[in-house]
Amino acid sequence: SSPSVADSLRASKMQADTEEYLREAAGRGHEMVQQMVQKLSGALIYPDAGNVQTNEKLWDVYASEWGAEAGWVAGMAASNREAKETLENVGDEWAPAAHTKRVVDEWILSEVSVKTQCCEIGSGGGRIGRMVAPRVAKLQCFDVSGKMLAAAKSALSGEKNVAFAQIHGDGSSADAGFSSKPRHYAPQHEHAYDFVYCFDVMVHMDAHAMFRCLKRIRSLLKSDGRAFISTSNLLAPDG
Repeated sequence: SSPSVADSLRASKMQADTEEYLREAAGRGHEMVQQMVQKLSGALIYPDAGNVQTNEKLWDVYASEWGAEAGWVAGMAASNREAKETLENVGDEWAPAAHTKRVVDEWILSEVSVKTQCCEIGSGGGRIGRMVAPRVAKLQCFDVSGKMLAAAKSALSGEKNVAFAQIHGDGSSADAGFSSKPRHYAPQHEHAYDFVYCFDVMVHMDAHAMFRCLKRIRSLLKSDGRAFISTSNLLAPDG
């Protein structure tokens, strides 16, 4: 059945409370971070690297503060998941497990095999990677947040075919191309992948970062490679 107006209002309040909590957490001792996070929801275009730097700091806080029993996590899960569903790792609270599985099955797993060299941009805490890794030859996880990568390593600790790298996230034009410098995409990744996916990541990017990310995906893919990109779409049947 469709959610009632009351349900929608409760969900909106939970989201607002969560955002406020994260703003406060990000700002403890870091006034600059707090100011950046406060601007995050109100702007589409950011000056150069601002959006990527904001995301890095915000997701570091998110991963550090995350816990299945934390009030703000439980509140988010209550509005997005069935009551009987448990939270196993960071990000599970964002959507019903069946919904996430359906999207991954239809748009990612249908495109890969045990021979696939696969890459994820914005791996977060590994909630998608844990479904993909057992089905591919290799999974390379990239993320701007070191704390999120640590969570992903924990979630995927049983998989031996996964590698992790913290990158700048193409925060500026200076990050273009491939380089052996710290937090750059290393040369061995150029045109190295059969399949690249970016799951619910661009919704957090400004227009500049999205454009650079699209160029990055193309540079990571082999000549016959394929990609999957998901983001918000209010016109989609499920919203």
